[in-house]
Amino acid sequence: MNYAPTALKMPWYLKLNNATVPSVKNNFNDLPVVKKHFTAFANSVNSIGDMLKLGKAKGFISDERIQAVLNIDTQSHAGMNLLADVIRNDFWQGYSAHINSMREQIESRYLTNMPEGLKSDFVSIAQRNLSFLQISIGINQYATYNTDELNITITPTELFLTEFDLSKYQFDNRMYDAMFSLINFTMRHQLEAPAAVNDEYEWLLEEMLDGNDDVAEKIYQYWQQHNEYFELDVEEMTKALNIESLTDTIDDIGIQPIVLHVAAADLERKINNSTNDDAIIKCFSVLEIAGQTDANIAHLYKMAKELPTESLHHATDNIGDTSMCFHALYSFNSQQEYSMAESIFERTYQTGEEPVLKLEASELGLSFLQNYFETLYMKSLIQAVL
Repeated sequence: MNYAPTALKMPWYLKLNNATVPSVKNNFNDLPVVKKHFTAFANSVNSIGDMLKLGKAKGFISDERIQAVLNIDTQSHAGMNLLADVIRNDFWQGYSAHINSMREQIESRYLTNMPEGLKSDFVSIAQRNLSFLQISIGINQYATYNTDELNITITPTELFLTEFDLSKYQFDNRMYDAMFSLINFTMRHQLEAPAAVNDEYEWLLEEMLDGNDDVAEKIYQYWQQHNEYFELDVEEMTKALNIESLTDTIDDIGIQPIVLHVAAADLERKINNSTNDDAIIKCFSVLEIAGQTDANIAHLYKMAKELPTESLHHATDNIGDTSMCFHALYSFNSQQEYSMAESIFERTYQTGEEPVLKLEASELGLSFLQNYFETLYMKSLIQAVL
């Protein structure tokens, strides 16, 4: 699987597929003599310790190399170069190979006994979903919180929208609800969030409507009844709703922010209800029954039973003013969601911020990536089935 080349320039990094790591020797020699500690290591001493322990436990680093690291002089160039060599050539390469092997095993399991009619679409969709990512391992020098810390970063190469079109099940309420639950259950492990749940207008409504959700709900209901393209006569609407005092305010901010705010809250409640324990049990039951007559659904059900049940989003740390969730969205093909997505796309374009996620180089980081790849392939399978 080919990944987009990293845009980050690092003293050490290792892309997922066999990239080489630049030498760090010159970087050390260029440090001012007055610096008695090598800051990248001084600021990451606990991380380095955890990395060495994990490397030994997973077989990335031999006992001999571990012992050599324990005996180094951390004040010397020779000692630090040895530590850098162990991290670069033992830990990072071992960690990278482990991640890639883990991903390949998941992909192989999804392809095993998959109906032939699904395979071509599934592989194509999975490759497309993977192509949106770059996984860079090493020092992230562009993180503003600390330029001298060792990290793993997952960075989308571009803003994108994952669309799940459930229209083929619109006349089968049980299957529609089951697929809706499965999608939201799957996507909570991804770096993506529902388009309409990213409520960028909440602060605006707090200031302009004093957080009056009842008024916002009335406007939303009125909009639904009259014009879904935000082309309402504000004065006529406020008179009909007996909120004439807000005419100028609503005229200033427009109908769209209010409508999208309410739509976001409604969808968030719906998603939460669709992923509770009872909803997931019902979802799996529906898929199991449908799979008795549909080979594609049968395979979907089989793979869904292996989905992770615990989210590990605490393994990540958002960096920057633009939330990571605004850079990877999913929707269910509704007008409100497209309007929300367009707004987020525009705002992200205007700010020009690149999202960066920090992952711990630990068992927790591996667990997050295990869940991430597991659900990336489930996302691809759902899209292929739809």
